[in-house]
Amino acid sequence: MPDRLLALKLSRTRIAVMSRRVLLDIPAKIEGYHRWRPEDDALLVQRPDRHTAQLLGISLQAVAHRRHQLNIIRRPPTARRFQKWTPEEDALLGTAPDAEIARRLKCADGTVAQRRAKLNIVAFVPNWTPQEDALLKQFSDAETSRRLDRTQAAVRKRRRKLGLPLIDPAFVWWKPEEDKLLGTESDREIARKLGRSRLSVSQRRLKLGIKFPNPRRPWPEDELALLGTLPDAVLAKRFDRPESVIRSKRLKLGRDLAPPF
Repeated sequence: MPDRLLALKLSRTRIAVMSRRVLLDIPAKIEGYHRWRPEDDALLVQRPDRHTAQLLGISLQAVAHRRHQLNIIRRPPTARRFQKWTPEEDALLGTAPDAEIARRLKCADGTVAQRRAKLNIVAFVPNWTPQEDALLKQFSDAETSRRLDRTQAAVRKRRRKLGLPLIDPAFVWWKPEEDKLLGTESDREIARKLGRSRLSVSQRRLKLGIKFPNPRRPWPEDELALLGTLPDAVLAKRFDRPESVIRSKRLKLGRDLAPPF
C-alpha cells in the first residue's frame, strides 16, 4: 500500500515509512484515484474533513477538493443563511454586541458580523462606567477583560486613554515621599530601600525628568587588591559594580584577566 496509508496503519510518520522502504530497496506504490461513492459523499456533511480522510484512507486535500466540487458547506448552515435581512433586523446591527443580536435572531455571531460589515456599521462598544474604570487600577488587562467580558484590546485602549500604568505585575502607586528619594542615590540602592525593581525606579525618575546621579564612587584598597584575582563577573557581584566598570579598572591597572576556576 502507499507510504501514507501504511504510516497511518503503523502509527508512524510518512518519512519513517519511506526511509525504511528505500533502505530495503522496495519500490513505492503509486496511490490511485479514489472513486467516490454516495456513502462517501454523505460523510462530507456528517464529519470534519480530517475524520473523513482517515475513514476513507485518502488525503485531506482530496476530501476538501471533493467537498468544493459538490459545493458542500463544512457544517450544516443555519436557517438565517437563507433568509433575507429585513429593515427591522438591519436596524438592530450596531445597537448591541454581535453575540447578543445573534441570540435574538437565532443565528451565528459570524452571520451578524458579516452583515454589519457589509453595511459599514461600526461594532457596538458599550460605554465605560466609573466602576469599570476602577478595575483598571486593580487588575491586569487579562483579568479585567475576563471580569467585564470585554476584549483585551478594548481594555488596553481604555487604559492608554486614561493614562493608567500596566498592572502586570501588580502596580504600586508612587508616593510623594518616594519621589523625593529619586536622584539622591543610585537607582539600585533606591530600589533596594523601596522594595521596587531597578527598572521601575529608573522609569519613574526619567518620567519626572530627574537626572541620573553619577557620583564618583571611590575604590577602596581591598577592592583594588582583588582586581585580576577573580573573574570580572564575580567581582562585579561582590562589589555591586557593573562588570564593565570592573573590566575597565582592571585594564587601566594593567592586570590580566584571572584564569577560570
